[in-house]
Amino acid sequence: MNRRMPTQALLSLPPRMAADFAQLEPARACDWFAASDPLDKPLGSGGGTMHLLNAAWRATGKDAKFSAWLNQSRKLMIHAGGQSRRLPAYAPVGKAFIPLPAARWALGERLDQTLLDLQAPAYLEMLERAPARTRVMVASGDVALRWGGRLPSLPDADVIVVGMWVRPETASHHGVFFCPRGQPGQLAFMLQKPAPERIRELSAEHVFLIDTGVWMLSERAVNVLRAKCAKGQRYELYGEFGLALGTKPTARDREIGGLTCAVLPLPHGEFYHFGTSRALIESASALQNRVLDQTKFGPTTAKPHPDQYTQNSVISAAIGPANHTLWIENSHIPAGWELSSEHVLTGVPPNNWKLKLAPGACLDFVPVGKGRVCVRAYRMDDTFAGEAQTTPRFPVVEAGKIDGAFLESLFTQPVTGELLSAQELMQRADLAQLQAQRAANRAHVLAPMARNHQRSVFYSLDLAATANLFAATKQPVPAMEPTEPLKQVQERMFRAAVLRARRQRGAEKLEAEAFALLREAIVRETEFAPVTPTRRVLDDQIVWGRSPVRLDLAGGWTDTPPYCLQHGGRVVNVAVNLNGQPPIQVFARVSEKPELVVRSIDLGVEERIRTYAELSRYDQVGSGFTIAKAAFALAGFLPRFNATGGAKTLEKQLRAFGGGIEVSLLCAVPKGSGLGTSSILAATLLGTLSDLCGLGWDEYALSQRTLALEQMLTTGGGWQDQVGGLTRGVKLIETEPGLLQKPVIHWLPEHLFGPTYANKTLLLYYTGLTRVAKGILKEIVRGMFLNSREHLTTIARIGENAEFAAAAIGHANWNALAEAVDTSWRLNQQLDRGTNPAAVQEILAPVASHLAAAKLLGAGGGGYLLMLAKDDEAARSIRHQLTTNPPNSRARFVDLSLSTTGFQVTRS
Repeated sequence: MNRRMPTQALLSLPPRMAADFAQLEPARACDWFAASDPLDKPLGSGGGTMHLLNAAWRATGKDAKFSAWLNQSRKLMIHAGGQSRRLPAYAPVGKAFIPLPAARWALGERLDQTLLDLQAPAYLEMLERAPARTRVMVASGDVALRWGGRLPSLPDADVIVVGMWVRPETASHHGVFFCPRGQPGQLAFMLQKPAPERIRELSAEHVFLIDTGVWMLSERAVNVLRAKCAKGQRYELYGEFGLALGTKPTARDREIGGLTCAVLPLPHGEFYHFGTSRALIESASALQNRVLDQTKFGPTTAKPHPDQYTQNSVISAAIGPANHTLWIENSHIPAGWELSSEHVLTGVPPNNWKLKLAPGACLDFVPVGKGRVCVRAYRMDDTFAGEAQTTPRFPVVEAGKIDGAFLESLFTQPVTGELLSAQELMQRADLAQLQAQRAANRAHVLAPMARNHQRSVFYSLDLAATANLFAATKQPVPAMEPTEPLKQVQERMFRAAVLRARRQRGAEKLEAEAFALLREAIVRETEFAPVTPTRRVLDDQIVWGRSPVRLDLAGGWTDTPPYCLQHGGRVVNVAVNLNGQPPIQVFARVSEKPELVVRSIDLGVEERIRTYAELSRYDQVGSGFTIAKAAFALAGFLPRFNATGGAKTLEKQLRAFGGGIEVSLLCAVPKGSGLGTSSILAATLLGTLSDLCGLGWDEYALSQRTLALEQMLTTGGGWQDQVGGLTRGVKLIETEPGLLQKPVIHWLPEHLFGPTYANKTLLLYYTGLTRVAKGILKEIVRGMFLNSREHLTTIARIGENAEFAAAAIGHANWNALAEAVDTSWRLNQQLDRGTNPAAVQEILAPVASHLAAAKLLGAGGGGYLLMLAKDDEAARSIRHQLTTNPPNSRARFVDLSLSTTGFQVTRS
């Protein structure tokens, strides 16, 4: 079982931003270490990398030597501390903190998000999959990467460079990796910005990929780089170190040449560059238009998103189609402004100026003291290189003395008075004031965006984060009144989140209303198909239903509403019998008395139900046999679900039916097992009643009604448990988005779960610990409805892992299956930290060296533990250890065997 190293995140920022980082970004400062390059000495990308590593070591390494500190954790390094010569608007904060608009097709993005929010999750996922020797990932602060599907396993080398397939014309603007045509993962050599003709010439024998700026280094590679930078002179990672890598390096270097190097081609890669003013707008448009499916972003224009971006701004000036290539952020633009095209306008304070901007004119207002701003006027494609960076040219003025004529003159006349250079402005900028202005501007747009929810991205945002922004204002939440059922739930969840953030009463009531609306939306689908129960058994017949339990391997949580209703679900699970028997069993017969009798064989209790009122108490905490009551209700013994409306009393309905019904339930699995027992018991009971009452429900109908049943009980839950127990063997189960979740089953080979593996290298162990999932479920469902980025990102990766697990099983690849199970366990812990409590860790620790993977089944925290041993000998060691030293008196191994039937129902 893999033990993953923790990750330490490091940021290289401009000096002022690095100094004020903890104050300006207190939440990030808990997770990121920030430092800056020295102003007086350009270090280059290689020297900057070592400078940041050394700064972090001295600040966080305590008394550890550099090597020991380096091996304590992996280091993610994002370089965002350059001078931003081609993107001056965000030079003081660094490009990683460019505010980016929420994509109209995405869920869970934030109004206050930055480029770093898009970068970090992708980089962390990549680093997570790096080989064991990797210690440092270096990434560029002005680039965002995306890729399709699950990231492949990374090659094992001292240096791993991440490349992307592009055309020669695009590649000519970047560093380019050349690899032998037969070995696209092996670096031959690297060139910096070769001409398209040269690339075409070399492509006769090589494939080529652009350098995305993401490099991964082993300790050995870090030490070689450290030696190159030891004298403190400027050294380039990409322009010098990189040219000496490969089997046929462009530049020869003995130490670097001794490092192994591999190229990772990014699958279906997307590369977004934000390094210039024009690229900022072009990449924002590319991100907005990467999905044009209108069903992904609601009722809006079918046209591509225009290249006009207004964020955190109060705008009264007219903006039309002619105002192309437009970026307005953290600004007030009154009606007196006449805009044209190709503008970047940032930091504009409240004003009533009359101003006409020519095409290409850009303005940046940077506070540099109380009531004083530095005004930077420039052209869209200006590059402040060399002396332009250090020449004083930007006026410092009293904000109240600015007018339109002064601003227009900045583009046509020499400037006098107090002037700052671009470099000085990076030092003098009052970033706290700039940030406060941005927050105040953002507060102005919150309520209008909510009111305009039908055409805005409001319901696609991370509503938890948006609620916190709203709560910080004194504004009441405006009336929204959405008509779609799921958005009605979100509306109440959002209001509850605002109240909770403001520490006001009423959040619990609104949240209860939200969950009630979800229940009604799902249960209503069942009401649209009411039934009439009709006796179909003889007096002396017993109907016997029995089902296996399910082992969830991958994809759990994607089957849970509302996620599956919005995105569809993907789950891989396997139906198994325990100790040779299906552990979930239901016995049903008709009795003479007009009453419903429910008995639990394993608990030794019973309950008699004689009225509709008693039957309708299926949702009351403390009421016995709630599953059975809800099942009888759905089977038509409650008027709400009866096609004819039932009878005046339950007694009269049962007399007309031909007698009462007695059911006996057997659940030969401990409570809180994680094997889906409550859902499978509900589905088995519904299937048994369907046979007894002639309802004709197939597996799909049983699955849908079980989903409704769990909503009726207020416990919630998904569809994977009942589908896993109703259907045989090993399968990938998928659904499409929508209120009606119709599972489509793809059967998978059973080899890895047959006698060669089951109870040998595939082990099932009862931990003796229990945990009820209802509280966990409520918390995660809340996150789903609020579009919590953390929840949605993790659940999306859980779904991707289900596809990987299915492929592993399809290829009978034990190691790949172990990787999928290990990934499931890790992602479940990301979603709910309580999944792996200390008591479970104590069980796993003594056998960890023998495990290829392990996971608690279901919601985790206790119940059954699935273990995949490395081999037969390792499995014997695991059995011996846990049998001779059990963690408690209830813990034990349980034999499992594939169910080849799934749910069965027979009669005596």
